[in-house]
Amino acid sequence: MEQTKTSDNDTRVKDPKVNDSKEKKRDYGNDYFSVTEILGAIRKIGLEMWYKTHTAQECDEISAKSKEIGTQIHEMIESYVKEKEGVVKTKYKEEVNTGLKSFLKFRSEHPEIKLKWAEQKLTNDDLKLNGTVDCIGEENGDLVIVDWKTGECKEKELPAIYPEYILQVSAYAALYEICMKPKSSIRKAYVIVFAKDKEAYALKEVDSEMLFKGYETFGYLLRYVEKNEELKEMIKKKKGQGGK
Repeated sequence: MEQTKTSDNDTRVKDPKVNDSKEKKRDYGNDYFSVTEILGAIRKIGLEMWYKTHTAQECDEISAKSKEIGTQIHEMIESYVKEKEGVVKTKYKEEVNTGLKSFLKFRSEHPEIKLKWAEQKLTNDDLKLNGTVDCIGEENGDLVIVDWKTGECKEKELPAIYPEYILQVSAYAALYEICMKPKSSIRKAYVIVFAKDKEAYALKEVDSEMLFKGYETFGYLLRYVEKNEELKEMIKKKKGQGGK
C-alpha cells in the first residue's frame, strides 16, 4: 500500500500505509485544563443514548477507532497546511481516504478561506486555560479561526455539527485574541466537519455575535468547573487516562 498524499495540485488520494506509532499527547508545560477538557463537563444526551445500545467493549473499540481515524485526518490536514502537501499512514484506509476526499472537496469549494498556520498552542495564566487551534486562516484580509472535526453522515446528506463545537471555536477565538501580541481581533470562525463514510462536509460560519455569546457560555462552564472540586477531580482522572 502507498502513503495517503494530497496537495493543491493533486486531488487524488492514494492507499495509505500502516502506522503503529502511538498518538502524541499535547504538552503545554502546565497543569491547566484545556478547552476540550472543560467542554467534557457538558452532558451529551445523544452520546449517552448511543452507549445504551452498545456493550462496554463495543463502546471502547468504536471510540478508540474513531479517535485514531480523527487524529490521522487531523495530522493529514496539519501537514497540508504547513507543507502544502499532506501525508499520513494508517490502518484505516477506507475511512481516512474518505475523510481526506471530504477535505479536498472543502478546499475546492472554498478557495476564499486561505489556510495559514496549523496547531497553534495557546495558554492564558489568568484563566488557567490551554487550547490548541486547529488552523488559523485568512479571508478577505482578516484572520479567522478554523476548527476541524470528523463525523459520519449515515443516512443524512451531511455530518452533524453539535452545539459544543460552537463553544469550542468561540473559546479558541477568545484565547487567540488574549494571547497574541500584537493583538489580533477575530471576527469570524468556522467549524468544518469532514465525513469519513462518504465524500461530504458540513461547514458552520460563526460570526462575531455568535463568538461573543459562545465564549460567554463557555465562561460560565469554566467557572462552574473551577468551583466544583468533584468535577475537577473527574476531569483530572480522565486526563490521566489519556484524555486531551
